[in-house]
Formats: sequence, C-alpha cells, structure tokens
Amino acid sequence: MSRMRYFTKVEFYNYRADSGGEKAGYYALIFFVYNALIIYLFGLLMYKTDFLERARLYYSNEHLFKLAIYSPIFILELAPLLFLLRSKKENLQSIGLTTSNTAISILLGIVGAIPFTYQIILDFILHKKEIQLEGANLWVEFLILFIFTALPEELMFRGYIQTRITGLIKNKYLAIVVVGLLFALMHIPFQMSMVNMTFMDYLITNWVYMIQLMVMHIYFVYLYTRNNNILVPIISHTLIDYIQLYIK
Repeated sequence: MSRMRYFTKVEFYNYRADSGGEKAGYYALIFFVYNALIIYLFGLLMYKTDFLERARLYYSNEHLFKLAIYSPIFILELAPLLFLLRSKKENLQSIGLTTSNTAISILLGIVGAIPFTYQIILDFILHKKEIQLEGANLWVEFLILFIFTALPEELMFRGYIQTRITGLIKNKYLAIVVVGLLFALMHIPFQMSMVNMTFMDYLITNWVYMIQLMVMHIYFVYLYTRNNNILVPIISHTLIDYIQLYIK
C-alpha cells in the first residue's frame, strides 16, 4: 500500500497550503504577470530590433554571447522570487530547493525524461542519428538549458506559483490544471514576437502546442511531488529540451 501511495500521491510537503492564504495566491498571480511581461519585452528586443545583431559583434564565442544575453533575463525573472521569499520569511526549501535526496532526485529526473524522449533515443540508437553537438559543446549547451531555461521555469511554476496558488484555489487538482494553463500562456508572449503573430492568432494556430505545455506542467508537478525536490523536474526538463533540440 505504501509503495502504491508513493506513485499516486501529489503532495507539497515543503509548503503548507494554509500558511500564506489568499495573499500568497495573489502574489503568485502578480509574479506570473510580471514574468510574462519580462518575457514579452525580451521577445520584442530579440525579434523586433537589431539588438542581437549588434550585441553579437562584441562576442567571438557563442557561449559567452548566450551567457551575456540570458543572464540579465535570468536575474530579472528570479530576483522578485527571492524578494518574495525573504519578505515572507520563507526559506528556499519551500520552493523545492533542498540538498536532501540529491542522488535519488537526479536518478528520478533522468528516468522522468524517458516518456518524452524514448522515441528519439531509439531512433538515435537504431538508425544512427547524429548529435548536433560535439566536444565541450555537449556539456555547455546542457548547462545553458539547465540554468537559463529549466531552472527558472521549475522554480517559478512548480516551486512557487503552483504551491502558493492553493491560497486561492483550494482543490489542488484544479490548481494544477489552472497553473498548467498559466504555464502554457507564459510561452505565448515570446513566441508571438518570434513568429510575428498577434496573441489570438498564435493561440488559434498553436492550440495543440498549448495543450502539450499544460500536460508538461502536470507531468513536472507529478515528478516534483515524488520527493519534493525541485531538482527532479529540472533534470527531466533539461534532458527533454536537450534531446529534442540536439538529437536529429
């Protein structure tokens, strides 16, 4: 029975749902809107101006260029989160940042990536597909995805917004679906700038992708609640993006 409970439970042990109340839920929503705005402005900067072309002239190394571009966004995304935690006297463990069960968390993260990558991996093995990177680039690009994509998204959505939104939505399963919708919507501002579409045009054209993102959120919540260590979904998220991007 206890083994079955482990595989079916969805509990956030690091944060009590009643500890922040409605105010915590409102802060989570404000934090979401803030980050959606940051990402939208970043998309405009990248795709509606010549900023990237001019900035690239100062860097001969592509990795240093990415570091210079993504670092400010990383700080802008997560600085308010640290401020909120400090102002509420909440620790990093309340968003899943913990050193406990690190080895198990890494293993769970690797295993957790399999359902979304096994077909690509099988094709790679059976049909001798190629990895689009080599040498040190293999690890550098992995670290870039880990630090600048998976880490902030998992801390924001699975670690903070998902746990705090329960102050407004008492049913945890409904809360997971709602935050899944927010997670999907968060991707629109940047993408609509990249493909030059309005919000509604992008939503209508890419509704299947939006559903996929909602499913990914639900799945990452499930992974996170195996041991309430945010490293689990961070590892899975990174591996899924990495394999889908670089194994062709």
